[in-house]
Amino acid sequence: MDEQGKPRAGLGYSLLSSHRSELMGVAMLWVMLFHCFPLVIPVHFLDAVKRIGFAGVDIFLLLSAMGLTLSAISRPRRYGRYLVRRAGRILPAFYIVTVPFYLWKVLTGRIAVRSALLNLAFLGYFLDAPDHFNWYIPALLVFYLLAPLMILAVAKSGRARDIVTVCGCVVGVAVSELAARIGLGHLLDFLYRFPIFWVGVRLGFAVHEDKKLTLPRALFWLAMLAAGTLYIYYRQFLAFNIAVIYGFIFTTVPLCLILALIFDKLPVRPLLWVLRQIGDSSLEIYLINATWFIEFRFFSDLLRLPMDVYCLVGLPVNILLGVALHCAIEAVRKRVGRKAKEK
Repeated sequence: MDEQGKPRAGLGYSLLSSHRSELMGVAMLWVMLFHCFPLVIPVHFLDAVKRIGFAGVDIFLLLSAMGLTLSAISRPRRYGRYLVRRAGRILPAFYIVTVPFYLWKVLTGRIAVRSALLNLAFLGYFLDAPDHFNWYIPALLVFYLLAPLMILAVAKSGRARDIVTVCGCVVGVAVSELAARIGLGHLLDFLYRFPIFWVGVRLGFAVHEDKKLTLPRALFWLAMLAAGTLYIYYRQFLAFNIAVIYGFIFTTVPLCLILALIFDKLPVRPLLWVLRQIGDSSLEIYLINATWFIEFRFFSDLLRLPMDVYCLVGLPVNILLGVALHCAIEAVRKRVGRKAKEK
């Protein structure tokens, strides 16, 4: 039994579902370190890991796609109800954090009203508006819109699920490369993630079917990890202009499997509890991080701290505020749900 009283997962893909919150906690911490742009870690390897922290987003999308797939298989819903639930998870936190942020930026003359409104309507990123909001939330909403169709495509493919997934990845890479060449480069952060979302959908079926990590499968993922790591490292020496992010299509699943196995086997309950709180509150933590936290110059000047010190001080504050906001929103959501049932 694990610390939550659930039966421990066997050595299989179900490990990813059992430790989904903890993995999202790791991903959130990685993204937060990446966003600490003024901070330089004196150990070269650790600083290199920090500088590729955008790969934490790939972990988020992989696990989100997996979770959506499991939910769709176990609790089929109408598309409209599905969208309402997704919007109910994202919109309250988004507007609580970003409306004051953009109001502050408008009042201080740092952003035009039009740009603020486009960002609040999730269009700023796609229209490449000046000072557009971080790409992740608008892109996530599009992924949520498309997820049921992607899940259906994989479900209908039967034994050809792996082929459909590979084709989806290839098409995603091709569209990304085309966008880079026709003046749509501002969409690449979004387009680059289609392959990993396809992999996450396929992974959801593997978890649902309780596929075990047999020796051939384990060796396959280790080979993927090695290939992706070598590509990420040697990409800097290559002459052709292919994005480094493609390496994470290969490394994200094995990295998550290794971390989940560590979480499952090692006696690290206090660490797991902390990671679980961060993972469960990752949306709120991210929103605060991608708006208020990265105003390095303003807040470091206000607090009279060097920017790197501000980063170190701000990280735990960012986490605590995000967890508090998540708990508050969930409390209101449960209260509204109880009143709706009573009616």
